[in-house]
Amino acid sequence: MQEDYDVYCYDIDIEIDEGPETVAGSVVMRATSTIDGLDTVILNLHDNMTVDSVAHNGAVTDTD
Repeated sequence: MQEDYDVYCYDIDIEIDEGPETVAGSVVMRATSTIDGLDTVILNLHDNMTVDSVAHNGAVTDTD
């Protein structure tokens, strides 16, 4: 499925807190669909990463 879109930009904003040793941030991914009717985007993350929301064109979407 990852071949169904072409990512052309990642805008990454990271905040590092040395006290509790945490990293927080946001990523804006800009991509172009390579197929008609794209309805799924797969995000590959490490097991220790938590996603608290995903938005598409400014609207929060389902992350299941």
